[in-house]
Amino acid sequence: MDNTATLGGQEQTLEGDVKEVEVDQNGDEVKEDEDSEITEQARNLKTLNQSQQDILKFQNEKEQLLRQAAARNRSEQTQRTIREAEIQRDRLAREIQGL
Repeated sequence: MDNTATLGGQEQTLEGDVKEVEVDQNGDEVKEDEDSEITEQARNLKTLNQSQQDILKFQNEKEQLLRQAAARNRSEQTQRTIREAEIQRDRLAREIQGL
């Protein structure tokens, strides 16, 4: 017997010392992970964090590229409209001169 009692996430020794303990969904005490597992989890969390940052960066870059493409398309459409208007103007000017 280890002379401790666990009650609601706290462990109390027979000497009266109280310390917090981690409990799972069933209220069972969770034993401390081994250092290698903690290290692996920390590494995985770091990798996850970096991946999330990369995703955010790529999403922002994608949105910027889409805005640039839309602006370029509007510019090209405006240039086409101007060329068509100039062609129509020149055609009408020639037609008027021919009258």
